[in-house]
Amino acid sequence: MVAKVAHANPMPVMEAVVTQIEVYDNQIEVSLEALKYLSPLSYDVLTFVILSRCVGVVCARVCVCGGG
Repeated sequence: MVAKVAHANPMPVMEAVVTQIEVYDNQIEVSLEALKYLSPLSYDVLTFVILSRCVGVVCARVCVCGGG
């Protein structure tokens, strides 16, 4: 079901999946099972969402520390 919805509109679906994985540790295995059936575009969007989350965390740490 996730793959069908992600095919039509991948950005909000991937943001929701990444948020669920960040918040709930027990969702990792379930999400991995669902992610097996994604399209190549959905994998690209997933990569973008993960990288944007990582950059956001690094920027927040740098700004709080006074580095920029």
